[in-house]
Amino acid sequence: MARYGFLLLLFSASLNIISAQSILIYGDTSKQEKGIVSYQMPDASVWMAGYISPGPLGGDDVFVVRLDSNGNELSAVSYYGTSDLDYPNNMICKNGQLIIVGESHNANGLDGFVLILDTAGTFISFDIYGSINGSEQFYDIKPTLDNGFIVGGFSAEPGIPGNDFLLHKFNYKGDSEWQKKHDLGTNDIGVTVVENPGGGYFMAGDQLQPSGNYNIMVIACDSAGDLLWDTVVQNPNNGGCKTMVVNDDELLIVGEMTTPTSSYFDIYYVRMSFSGQLIYQYAIPDSDFGDAAFDVFVNNSNSYYLTGYSHDTTDSNLDLFFMIIDSIGNVLYKKYFGFNGVEIGYDIQFSADHDLVITGFTNAPDLQAFLIFQNLSFLNPVNPILSEKKLSFYPYPVPVSQCLFIPPELLNSELMIYDYSGKQISVVLSGNSVDLSHLNPGLYIITFLQKGQMVFTSKIFKD
Repeated sequence: MARYGFLLLLFSASLNIISAQSILIYGDTSKQEKGIVSYQMPDASVWMAGYISPGPLGGDDVFVVRLDSNGNELSAVSYYGTSDLDYPNNMICKNGQLIIVGESHNANGLDGFVLILDTAGTFISFDIYGSINGSEQFYDIKPTLDNGFIVGGFSAEPGIPGNDFLLHKFNYKGDSEWQKKHDLGTNDIGVTVVENPGGGYFMAGDQLQPSGNYNIMVIACDSAGDLLWDTVVQNPNNGGCKTMVVNDDELLIVGEMTTPTSSYFDIYYVRMSFSGQLIYQYAIPDSDFGDAAFDVFVNNSNSYYLTGYSHDTTDSNLDLFFMIIDSIGNVLYKKYFGFNGVEIGYDIQFSADHDLVITGFTNAPDLQAFLIFQNLSFLNPVNPILSEKKLSFYPYPVPVSQCLFIPPELLNSELMIYDYSGKQISVVLSGNSVDLSHLNPGLYIITFLQKGQMVFTSKIFKD
């Protein structure tokens, strides 16, 4: 059996650079492990959850471990589950508790579980939710404004073909309040859920279409979980979603989608209004050998951080990627992380002190923790015109209040500056500098295009 180790990437993001601090490969070479999700504590340590196969409890077990930024264990690894197969799917931290949801495979079928620990690692509860001979899978969890949490997934009833969307609401004590199922078609696989800031919930998943392909299905429910509306993101190709987040007054969904010219997946993202109107959908053409986004973090309205897997042509493997795109799918930055095997990023988090944490797995068996990058600039590495070492921005005079000097390699570029909300700001390039004196203090994004293609983008701070 292949060995998969937990893969944890730690970055530190500043105003104009991303500095990669470390990559930690964590696992037992005699077993199969996958890292699924993590949460960074205020002291920069990380709680990570995943599964180990075979586990010490008699099946495949959930593991939880706390690591420092060098990969050292701050607490002994803990294992949870039944004597069967137990897999975590997502985790939140609220009220001093880590709440993990997932699926438990047993003789009666498939059940959902909720595992609760405090942030010191003390066990609180492990509860199974399901019906006899039925199937309930807990796939996503989000905190709610009433201090509880909402769980999304899918379920199936005995003798009835296909799956249904499943919503399960819990109160602040972790007690079940209600569960609702929504049968929307032949096969409806609920994947991700968020709370509507105005009340109620949105859920997205994959629905089987008459063509035989899967498309993204989105539903809206009221505060009791009853259906308000449903809609399909119509696409002639085959694909689906991995996660959904709220971005101002929109829903942002990422996943995977084939194209008319290839049956392999491309990175796919969708923007939708809270009323279910499609704003934008786009498959990012990356490679012809399989690419998908598994998670997204909204940096601002025109900058999204993605992770997942992508075919890296430099080593012909599927590698974990970190990508930044704008609101219409332009790739602002992309970096592969691979070790001559298969690497997939499942989860991306951004902490209050601006550390970026990506959790995933690798099947490269011989690696330990090591340092990979410093001073990683925001540039598109697929563009051969520019190299990372050649590009630098420096303010003059200090502090930045008047001008930004431009490297010679970018003087013939088209220049655009956006404020933090994504609004384009007019600027004038004079010689080798840009006059910033008319800008209000704050954070801005500066972008350069050559022949219509993005070649460099960076954050600047005007004080």
